[in-house]
Amino acid sequence: MGLDSVELVMAVEEKFGITISDEEAQEMRTVGDMYQCVLSKVMVSDRSSCLTQKAFHLLRRTARQLFDIPRDQFRPDAQLDVIVPRRSRHENWRKFQVAVGATKWPTLALSWPGILTLIAFVFAIPGFVFEYGTVVLRWNVVIVGVIAVVSMIAALRVGKLIARPFEMEFRGGISTVRELAYVVVAQNPELFGTERATWTADETWSLLSSVIKEQTGQRQFTKESRFVDDLKLD
Repeated sequence: MGLDSVELVMAVEEKFGITISDEEAQEMRTVGDMYQCVLSKVMVSDRSSCLTQKAFHLLRRTARQLFDIPRDQFRPDAQLDVIVPRRSRHENWRKFQVAVGATKWPTLALSWPGILTLIAFVFAIPGFVFEYGTVVLRWNVVIVGVIAVVSMIAALRVGKLIARPFEMEFRGGISTVRELAYVVVAQNPELFGTERATWTADETWSLLSSVIKEQTGQRQFTKESRFVDDLKLD
């Protein structure tokens, strides 16, 4: 398996709280193969009152309290971009998690201003240190190089802290209320009085699809799609 495939398998394991052996992963040629493997490992139910419904109602109740969202606008297919205001989204997203009571929660990606800020810190500061040390102070190049590397590591940490308010982009596989509900159930079953999430077949497919979208960037695929030929995974 290539690195892309390994990362996909690890993401699936994390989302569903399961373990997929190397031998099982090697046998997965299609999306359907992975789906059947996941089904064999999760607790499948044909219940009519599902945990994701409970998660949806919990999310809706919390969002209405925090963001004053009208009840009729909070639907399963509603975009999280609309539900959680972009202004101060990093802070609001964290408040949403705390109010829901979830210990595990999807992370946000950096927007372009945040990425540029991080790049500036990682490269500009060490570059300044290197030039100032060698040209102005006339230090030994090796010594200046070591200092520059140390300053790059420090700049990366500082840059992440400064860029944190720019974490406001929802990742590809988690963009709707429905997808968020699936993740909340998968990673926080204790919120619903169970030690482990139980799934219908449709829920399993929906969450697996969202993970594949997030990891591969592919939006259109079926259970017959092949990882190498169709999803271009190495």
